[in-house]
Formats: sequence, C-alpha cells, structure tokens
Amino acid sequence: MARPREFNPDEALSRAMDLFWRKGYFDTSVDELVKETGVSRKGLYTVFGNKHKLYLSSLLLYRKLIVSMIMEPLDVANAGHDEIALTFSRAVHLAITSRMGIGCLMCNSALEVAPTDADTQEILRSHYALLAKQFQNALQNAQNSGQIDPLADTEKLANHLVGLLHTIPFFARSRAPAKLIEDSVEVGLKACGIKPQKVDVHMLV
Repeated sequence: MARPREFNPDEALSRAMDLFWRKGYFDTSVDELVKETGVSRKGLYTVFGNKHKLYLSSLLLYRKLIVSMIMEPLDVANAGHDEIALTFSRAVHLAITSRMGIGCLMCNSALEVAPTDADTQEILRSHYALLAKQFQNALQNAQNSGQIDPLADTEKLANHLVGLLHTIPFFARSRAPAKLIEDSVEVGLKACGIKPQKVDVHMLV
C-alpha cells in the first residue's frame, strides 16, 4: 500500500509562490523552498519536479489567484466601461495599500526569467493574450453602448490597457508616489475614453 502524502501540495505551492514573489527565481534556493514550504527536497521533486517546474506552477497559480482577483470585474460577457474602470481601481488600490509593493510576479518574471526561458515566455504570452481578450470584449461592449468612440480600434486600445495595467506594479515596487500611479492611470484610461472611478475596498475583502 502506498504511503499517504505527508503534505498538502496546494499549500506547498502557495508558499513557494509567495517566496518566488518576494525573492525572485534566481535568488531563491531549493533549501529556502524546503524551509518555506516545510516539505523535504525529495517531496518537492516528487510532486512538482525540479525548481524550474515549481516556478512555472507558481506563475500559473499567481495568475489564477491574484490576476483573476484584479480582473474579476471583466470576467462577464457584458462587461463594459464601468468594469474596465473598476479593474484599474482595484489594481491601483492594491498597489498602493498592499503587498503589491513587491511588484507583480508576472512582471517580475518578465524581467528576470523570461528573457532566457522559453517556458516562462509562453506563460506570459498566454497571460497577455487573455488580458487583451478581456479588455477588448469590454471595450467593444462600451463601444456598442455609445460610451466610447465608435471608430476607436478596440484591439489597439485593449493592448494599451494591458500595458497600462502592468505599469502599476512596476511603479509600486519602486515605491513611486501614489499620485504618480493614480495620475498615470487616469490619463491612460481617459485616452481610451474611460472615466476612472474609486474602488470600493469592501469588494476586495
């Protein structure tokens, strides 16, 4: 009879994700992962493979937990102008008030790991494409309802919003003033015909 696994893989992966998020890939050792997760080296390798595979799994978990939380307003077919504004309000609020001061794991990986790692590049390409699809759907709905310019190129605007969203954690990680972050987002949204709004912090609990 096989011995039952002595740890919770989901909890171990969450702890590994947090460590990679704080320290980055190259500055995180396997010994630190063992200490952080409370799982033996053999246990980690048996379940997740090597450090690289554990990192890739951490990126996917980050996208599932953190990115999905920010993008939740757009995760409906009829999302439009207000949902785009709310998504950015969430992102700004989290950047200014929470652990986003350590940046975005996706953004961090884009700088640290992706330049030399095809697997990370693929996850990021998928990540960008998913966000662009969500933004474009909302922009098209806003366009159909007359809330933004009917002649606007929603594909280009969606790509612009993907880029704008990723500037927020970069600013936050560098401890940029909150006003700089808020002003840059406000101008970037207005360029798309989107009026910024304040986030309801209770929606983030």
